[in-house]
Amino acid sequence: MENKFCVKCGSELGDGIKFCTNCGTPVNPEAIHELNGGGLQSIAQKVKSLTGTSKAVIGAVIGLCAIIWLLFGTVKTTSSPALQIKAAEMIDDYIRDQASAETKYKDKKVSITGRLARKNQFNNSQNYAMYIADKTVGERTYTIVIDIPKEQVDAVNKVKLGDFVSAEGTCVGIVKQNNPTEISVQIHSTKVNQ
Repeated sequence: MENKFCVKCGSELGDGIKFCTNCGTPVNPEAIHELNGGGLQSIAQKVKSLTGTSKAVIGAVIGLCAIIWLLFGTVKTTSSPALQIKAAEMIDDYIRDQASAETKYKDKKVSITGRLARKNQFNNSQNYAMYIADKTVGERTYTIVIDIPKEQVDAVNKVKLGDFVSAEGTCVGIVKQNNPTEISVQIHSTKVNQ
């Protein structure tokens, strides 16, 4: 006759029962260990070794998740702050030396301030432009332009000519214009007057 034992506690199970009478564990075909004289000790050892392995796997998964969180969670907190600059100072940097100004500002996060000289919508885009500084030196005109997404049109409409403007975003650097004497430095904004 074959003996059936509970996989959780190792108690002997009677025929036709659905739950272990000792610990209450459900009895199903996968959970029943049939032994031919193996006894309770061999079942208890199997249960203990399975539990230890399961704990090790769960611990490894939790440890891996913690390492991933530390690696990617700290990346966001260590990002560099925006470079604080006045639009007039940025223009002066581009007038003095365009190459070093491009190195200093291009693809960098900037927080820029200036006074609104003019505003319009870009020719080939639904975005809006706010010109916060311009200066003519020789035959060249230098401008600082804030590129504002169409979703932020309310920010553009609230500002009047001569008003103080504060913007934060990524400096694109010099953007080619139709007229080669126009030097336009563009900032793709994420925040305007906030």
